[in-house]
Amino acid sequence: AYLVRHVLPVLLCVVCGYSFAAEKPSRPDVLVIMPDQMRGDCLWILGHAAVRTPHLDKLARQGALFRRAYTTVPSCIPARHALLTGLFPQTSGVVGYAGRPLSAPTMPQLLRDAGYTTALVGRNMHQIPRSEPYGYQTRILSSAYDDGDDYDSYLKTVAPNTGSIDKLIFDQGLSKNGWEAKPWPLADEHHRVAWIVRQARRVLAKSSAEKPLFLTASFVAPHPPLFPPKKYFEH
Repeated sequence: AYLVRHVLPVLLCVVCGYSFAAEKPSRPDVLVIMPDQMRGDCLWILGHAAVRTPHLDKLARQGALFRRAYTTVPSCIPARHALLTGLFPQTSGVVGYAGRPLSAPTMPQLLRDAGYTTALVGRNMHQIPRSEPYGYQTRILSSAYDDGDDYDSYLKTVAPNTGSIDKLIFDQGLSKNGWEAKPWPLADEHHRVAWIVRQARRVLAKSSAEKPLFLTASFVAPHPPLFPPKKYFEH
């Protein structure tokens, strides 16, 4: 696992299978766990006084914890552009909140072309246009901004009185970039973090053993709006 500090931490878990007949490693499955706007030092294993991160700490103990790994740019859209393309912002020209279409091959495209099954679950990559998959063969989307995406459709089914994720945020008195916080008003299982985890696990369960998998589990949290499950809000 590795950690990119400040704006865009990324945990990259590589599970490598072995072919005993050939006596050499096969192509590894790759799981990218990507929170949004999470500081790199917000881990209990790094001595944070308040944050509790038992699962991430376990990954760090079992893998490698990079204490001096840094994002190419501490801003969401250019950081995601750099992650997809490998280009520095000064090369791509994406340096602020205005994205632009990707002209370079993306990591998911290259892995797809190399025979990988590629999937994105959760928040999109702020790509332009939003409908462009840029190499992800499967996309199961959840955002705090888009009415009508997969998570919003799920929420309207299990909790129709909410109206939409956008309306739920408004009714809670929350904003999409502010620091006000309220407890999640529905059952924990309907929280978007829990939903993204379930969807990612389903992708894993359905993946073929004959093809390697590249899976990005992309979380909106801890980016606002801030509505953690009640048990964590009251912690």
